[in-house]
Amino acid sequence: MILTIAGVHLLLPVVGILWVADRLWHGPDMPVFDPLRMAALLVAATLYGYLAAFVNLVEMLENMRFRLEVKPAIWVITLICVTELARFTRASWRRTTRSA
Repeated sequence: MILTIAGVHLLLPVVGILWVADRLWHGPDMPVFDPLRMAALLVAATLYGYLAAFVNLVEMLENMRFRLEVKPAIWVITLICVTELARFTRASWRRTTRSA
């Protein structure tokens, strides 16, 4: 439960900020983040936003903690964020060891 909350509310914004910063700093020619995983993360985040905003709040007038259709999207978001943060950390560690 805590991991899924951290995945959506903490890891997703951190990965998004790091992805934008990496694209601005290094450009699209040297991507640190996997483009296919980032596309999957965008789809999962869009699906999560749709389910949160329209399905649960507008149609049902309830919160999402007991909604089963949201759980797979949350786990996909968390899994992609954790693996991409590990990849980013490994790439930044390699950059610092090469420059030192």
